[in-house]
Amino acid sequence: MARSFSESELGELARVYHRQRSATLLLALAGIDRERHPSWDSTTSRDFWQAVGEQVASGWGGPDAADRILAVAAEEYPANDVFRRSVGALSSSSPAAVGSAAAVTGTSARSGRVADPFGSSGTSDSPGPLSVLGTIVVVDAVSFSKNGALVHLEWRRGISAVTARAASAAGIPAEFMHFNDRGDGFMLIVDGRIPAETVVADFTRELRIDLGRYNSTRNSTGRIRLRIAVHEGRAFVDGTGLAGTPAINTARLVDADELREVLRKSDALDTALIVSDAIYQSTVSERLRGLDPDDFVRVEVKTEKYKGVAWIAGRGNADAARAAGSGEEARLMAVEQLSVPEATTGRWDFLISCTAADEDWGQWIAHQLQTAKYKVHLDAFDMVAGRGRVAEWHDAVRYSTRTIAVLSENYLTAAREIQAQWQAAWEGDGTGAGNNSAGDGGGKGGEGGVERRLIPVVVRPCYPDGLLKGITPIDLTRLRDDRDAARDHLLEEVAASLSGRRRRSEDPPPFPGES
Repeated sequence: MARSFSESELGELARVYHRQRSATLLLALAGIDRERHPSWDSTTSRDFWQAVGEQVASGWGGPDAADRILAVAAEEYPANDVFRRSVGALSSSSPAAVGSAAAVTGTSARSGRVADPFGSSGTSDSPGPLSVLGTIVVVDAVSFSKNGALVHLEWRRGISAVTARAASAAGIPAEFMHFNDRGDGFMLIVDGRIPAETVVADFTRELRIDLGRYNSTRNSTGRIRLRIAVHEGRAFVDGTGLAGTPAINTARLVDADELREVLRKSDALDTALIVSDAIYQSTVSERLRGLDPDDFVRVEVKTEKYKGVAWIAGRGNADAARAAGSGEEARLMAVEQLSVPEATTGRWDFLISCTAADEDWGQWIAHQLQTAKYKVHLDAFDMVAGRGRVAEWHDAVRYSTRTIAVLSENYLTAAREIQAQWQAAWEGDGTGAGNNSAGDGGGKGGEGGVERRLIPVVVRPCYPDGLLKGITPIDLTRLRDDRDAARDHLLEEVAASLSGRRRRSEDPPPFPGES
């Protein structure tokens, strides 16, 4: 018979995973289908986890469902004593269950090893250094030195867990990975028996997705942001780390000002990726594993000890950055291209940015726009299982021509990720200053607001301040009791915003001099 949670495990799950998003994500990572999750409506977190415990005890999710859930929780919070003790007891009593749990924590199926960037590396029992030809990766954590020792330890545990899961998801066995601990990150060479495109496309993608999931349950102090550099060549592994010119050059790439600027410009990003020209030519330009050259921006990296061409994975059309040439002008242009969504790449006409509390309004607005033949992205419609939420947000901003911010007091006090959606649209709208109203048509090319990429729609009484205060919104608050009038007003104002002018009446205005 399947076991349930102990009282201490139940209490700790309810305390740590007290929000619906983090709780349902934990269950999904443990391999439990979303449609089988208990309802969160009108319950406390303890009620939710009590229902989960009763269901797993009845065999729901498999005989080891409780163990898998706790294994993932322990992986996400390795310093948590309750989760750690539960996994420790599991390993001593049920080796089979440990093997099942390993599938969700990144253990290598071939050797039982985990890809550990801060563990031992290489072949310490070999008489000399091991020469490895392969793909070199350097990962550095942003602002690592600004935090204290306890935060350092927690970040390193997080990076280790995220890296292990990314390697497992990308299908890279741990025994093919040789690490060098760099304190605030790691250096890695992946044996050449693993194709370079697997590392560039799959490993970096899974790293980004899993880091986004990890960060979604952390506050600003616990959030980890990573710079990633990828090169290729030969490195020497001797059990203490990696050596060789290609490894050194990869380390210099990860420190490039151009890469640092990407994360400085866009707080919404959790990772920034740069690849050497050699990697670009052998994988990206060949479009292997779905890699697209148009997603990369060419930059000239110049440091005291390194000079060369590299390519930064971009979030917009890179053509303008390539055309700008080399030097400082090209560098600045490349950074701007990375941080601003391009209207010409629109997969959706509108991104509907709203909080969970206003999702009913978000869905209603999305439906009206879709009925009017616009292409719309809304989390409730387009989020799919298996993709990281941050990755979905990045794609939504990247591929949406305009953003509709569904305004209420909930939105004005929303989390960082929601705020980042409208801020990205603001930064992409001309200069991002002095925006005009949703449909007045004012401004000329290059002035802030001329493209009207950010359209606020007020659905509940609220009082925006700062940048949002300066944009005239579409106000639906006075039409809350008239569905048809609200729909007509919304579509009319949206059309005005797209055209840059309101529809003029064909009837002449009355003569002001008549009384």
